[in-house]
Amino acid sequence: MFSFNSNISHNNWKSFISSSIHPIPRNVWYRLLYKKLSTRANSHRIIPAEVDDDYCQLCKLPETEQPMLLTCIQKQDLWNAVFKKYLSNPKDPNCSSRFEDLSTLR
Repeated sequence: MFSFNSNISHNNWKSFISSSIHPIPRNVWYRLLYKKLSTRANSHRIIPAEVDDDYCQLCKLPETEQPMLLTCIQKQDLWNAVFKKYLSNPKDPNCSSRFEDLSTLR
């Protein structure tokens, strides 16, 4: 059962829950909405003995949700290609704006 993030409107939740998104990306998106992604920052906080630091293995900056998914400079070309292919007219080509849209169901 989905619980509701109070920062997201009822209509947006309803659309999200009833959409035909495959369960795997929906789960990732749902975890993003609740800041529960398995980032190195979260893993290091929970199990520091297993995860030595919170740094991205590609760009060496702290790996939180936004860099993990979109703003890591090493991943930007990939994300730009994905957004160009699947979003014919994105509102804003800026990765930070895309992250904000994804994390608030806009």
